[in-house]
Amino acid sequence: MLYVMNNPKSKIQNPKSSTHRLLRHSAIYGLGLILNRTIDFLLLPLYTNRFTPAEYGAVALTLTVLGFGHVVYALGFSPAFLRYFALHEDADRRRMFSGATLTLVGVALILSTILITSAESIAPFVGLTDHVSLIRLAAGVLVCDTLTLLPYTILRAEGRAGRFVFCTFINTVVHAGLTVYLILIERRGVEAIFMAMLIASALNTGIVTMSVRRYVSVTDRPLAPAGLLRFGLPFVVAGLATVAIDLIDRVILERLMGLAAVGVYSAGYKIAMGMGLLAKAFEYAWAPFVLETAKRDDAQTVTTSAILAFAGVAGLLWLTFVLFGEQIVSVRLLGRPVIGVEYRAGARVIPPVMLAYILSGIAEGVMAGVYLRGRSGIVPVATLIAAGVNIAGNYLMIPMLGMMGAAYATVLSYAVLAGMLWMLTRRAMA
Repeated sequence: MLYVMNNPKSKIQNPKSSTHRLLRHSAIYGLGLILNRTIDFLLLPLYTNRFTPAEYGAVALTLTVLGFGHVVYALGFSPAFLRYFALHEDADRRRMFSGATLTLVGVALILSTILITSAESIAPFVGLTDHVSLIRLAAGVLVCDTLTLLPYTILRAEGRAGRFVFCTFINTVVHAGLTVYLILIERRGVEAIFMAMLIASALNTGIVTMSVRRYVSVTDRPLAPAGLLRFGLPFVVAGLATVAIDLIDRVILERLMGLAAVGVYSAGYKIAMGMGLLAKAFEYAWAPFVLETAKRDDAQTVTTSAILAFAGVAGLLWLTFVLFGEQIVSVRLLGRPVIGVEYRAGARVIPPVMLAYILSGIAEGVMAGVYLRGRSGIVPVATLIAAGVNIAGNYLMIPMLGMMGAAYATVLSYAVLAGMLWMLTRRAMA
């Protein structure tokens, strides 16, 4: 980042030790994600053997609402605050934390009020006509999750990967435990998943905020987050486009093939998300690493090496599933198949979706140029084009190929995204 490069007081880090730090933090984040997703994955047999494909389709569509909501509620503050944190001292960080938090809370309360009061009107638009209560529960989850946004960003910025993982793990355990209790003991339906999520998110807000309590101040005058908005708002557009790439296929599937098809597709997609763990671990560690890179001349070399290492490991995992995927999905957990009989057709989408996650990780690595130059405006260009490709691909290929068409559209869109970002950021890495 230019400020760091030109600041005479900044410390020049050894590239090798920085790379080791990147790998160590990626491993910690990866371990945490594996633990969290493993717990989440263990719930899949419960869902696919307890709920009908149509009911699980409603769960998938509600998660789609949450995916878009998380982006809008965040206002792009996570990457913006991460960058601000690297450029300023503790006093300014505290004041900006206060100002940004107040802004996020105000926006979250307004948006969730709209969601709750307009739930019956919104439900048909997103395919949840018979599950209006899920939208209202999602509105509460979004408020709680928004409050954790900046604390989690601070943990990443400070390199406190262990604490980050601990907080997310507690959240996952509470959510899973409550979900099982509500479904098996209280005999609740799919709303149990989001009731548990709301309680777990509220608890998580307190835990993660306590982890960064030295930045919580009631005496320092808050700073208006105008700078965060300038840098962050382009990420809202980019984030919505990225979520569209990941999740809009469920909405299109519901319209073209019905809610049951969404449930079957989502079950297979959930297994493929194992590859997403690796991509997400790389993402969590990569952005702070780039911001701490002090020797500009090493940026392109380090970026290329990191991307190649990620692609190599991810490629081996993908090949393993291609060769042994049938045996993997046939495993029984707690006496039940990983995927219920009604959902077995969804296993076909796993290899292409895993490939899409590999391409998404490569795209994240290529985006190093954005952090180095602060040119966040180029991100929406690439993501909007990729989202357009995804939407068009879904409408063209689903009628011909069914669920596989949705999976192939996701692969194509992430390939376009990685290519576009490479073209738009390569000058920043020169």
